[in-house]
Amino acid sequence: MYAKSGSSGTGVSERSPMQSFFIARLEHLVEQRDRYSTLVAPDDWRLKLIGRALYSAYRDLLELELADEAREILERGRASHRA
Repeated sequence: MYAKSGSSGTGVSERSPMQSFFIARLEHLVEQRDRYSTLVAPDDWRLKLIGRALYSAYRDLLELELADEAREILERGRASHRA
């Protein structure tokens, strides 16, 4: 039960269900941050909470040895936020 998906320039890799879950979690949180950043003030508690959850998800991915993928997701989120 491994999901195949692309990783940053290294071709196709296999991930465990747990790794896939945490990748999806980080992607979802980046989307939430982008959505709420246009709806609430920069110092709103919701953005602070999302920021802490992003950090937690990032640390989880470091533990799962998916640091490169996590950084790539965060960079894509920054790029789409600037656009």
